[in-house]
Amino acid sequence: MAKFKVLAAALGILLVLGAAAAQASGVITLEVEILPGFRISGPGSVSFGSLHPGIPEERELQLQVWSNVPWQLFANYYGTVEAPGIVEVQGTNGTWIELGSSTNLVIWDQPKTDPDGVVIKVPLRFTGSFSHDPGTYDIQIEFAVVPLL
Repeated sequence: MAKFKVLAAALGILLVLGAAAAQASGVITLEVEILPGFRISGPGSVSFGSLHPGIPEERELQLQVWSNVPWQLFANYYGTVEAPGIVEVQGTNGTWIELGSSTNLVIWDQPKTDPDGVVIKVPLRFTGSFSHDPGTYDIQIEFAVVPLL
């Protein structure tokens, strides 16, 4: 039994030494190109609730943005139907700017974000119109993140 243990130990040592002698290593260089990347996330909708025409109401929209380069946030009215009132977004300078079907305005400039992104608060204002019938309307606003030019 003792001979068997010695023989098994010797065989184990030979296998380890043989495996070590049979190994080789090399260095491989991986080449990658990281492209500018952007991502934006926000709630699917913001409810203004029931409003009276002519009385502005404000809501705050929170968006999360990720970018590996300095960026700008644009807002644009995104609708094929006329909005039933005035839709405004407040820019970083505090000015309320009306969105229209041809408006594409910068509302935020930022440096690149960390891996967790950055949360920004975008004030929205809506003033209902007397020229539209009572009812529920859907208004779409597109927010786009683009590289800072």
